[in-house]
Amino acid sequence: MDIETLIEAIESDMGCANDCPMKDTGHYVIDECRCYKREAIELVNKLDKALTASTSALRSYQYGNTEAGLAESVADHNDSVLGGGNTETAEETVEALGNMPPKKFWVSILSESPDYRPIHYPPDERILGWWCSGYTQITEEEEAATLCIAVKAKNEADVLDAVLTEWPEFGEDPEWRFYIERPDDWMPNDRFPLSDWMKERAW
Repeated sequence: MDIETLIEAIESDMGCANDCPMKDTGHYVIDECRCYKREAIELVNKLDKALTASTSALRSYQYGNTEAGLAESVADHNDSVLGGGNTETAEETVEALGNMPPKKFWVSILSESPDYRPIHYPPDERILGWWCSGYTQITEEEEAATLCIAVKAKNEADVLDAVLTEWPEFGEDPEWRFYIERPDDWMPNDRFPLSDWMKERAW
């Protein structure tokens, strides 16, 4: 798939790809598959996962989808945020951001999907654990599953990417019930028991 198709997919409501593993499967079905969007997001992350300071510039593709464009967007960010006297190069900024240690985040969101499970089992390595803690009535006739998700990520953009990798139906601007950064030694309480794959994660 060429980059122009990916960009178009991000900005539109393109449906499921013919070769999407989620298409016509019985175990996981969502109304609007975002396989194209997910592929585009992965491409952006490969350019540099650590570039959160310039996320808006990167997503708008105003610098182009190249390593040079990435460096240019970081340089512009340095000038605008740190001032023209900043001597740190774009490459050094990217490297520094990439070396930031991950942090723990505890987030919750409502899922109206009949199958609220993540796409993969076990899920993305940044997902430390996830639980359905109950259901919330959203209309007189409908209810949504209350999902709680523990994520180990470098920043908020990385958290969102991890969640959308497994639950793309939440979209780029999810309505979090809560979103909390936790200390390094944090673990969920007994209400959220760890399954075998969760115990193997690097808490």
